[in-house]
Amino acid sequence: TREIPAVDARLTFAAGAARDGDQPGIAHLTSNLLMSGTTELDAGALARAYEREGAEVGTGAARDMGWIELRSLSADEHLWPVARTVAALAAEPAFPQGEIERLKSQQRTALTSQAQQPGALTGQAFWETLYADHPYGHEPLGTAESLDAITRDDVRDFHQRYYTAANANLAIVGDLSRDEAERLARVLTASLPEGSAAPELPPTPSLDEATTVR
Repeated sequence: TREIPAVDARLTFAAGAARDGDQPGIAHLTSNLLMSGTTELDAGALARAYEREGAEVGTGAARDMGWIELRSLSADEHLWPVARTVAALAAEPAFPQGEIERLKSQQRTALTSQAQQPGALTGQAFWETLYADHPYGHEPLGTAESLDAITRDDVRDFHQRYYTAANANLAIVGDLSRDEAERLARVLTASLPEGSAAPELPPTPSLDEATTVR
């Protein structure tokens, strides 16, 4: 679409909380840490690079996926510097130890806040009742104990396993031709390790009768 000279792209990975395994909270933590800098640029330099081009970049995680998204002006002088920076963010995160501790503290605070919110408590009770021991059943933020146990090596291992080309999908919309979109796809993914797709999740449990939880 040519009406607005802008491009939106979202790179999603099968790297959500359902992949936490025995380390609840690691998917959410890894996603947030991507914004903390690359091997070449710290968080401040990243922010200035996006601001200089008028771009917006963010990361996130849900139960099924982790993602990196960008919004940029479509002119070459803006789009390609942003795309190259986002590619480095995806493939070469630095995971500084200080940021790991800071973001773990943020997740603990969020857990404490949730424990005081009836809506959050009933929401988690719903997921636990519906999915039981299935990977969907645990709290995506983890627990205070699980967060304490996560190390920098754990985060790096999670990133190397799940943030790969074979485990990714890319959606692009905006003011681009097909050739330009394909070039953008190559720039965003070229530095990712090939890796392999995440395995299928186990089947979700069936509910044979209604359940009331108070």
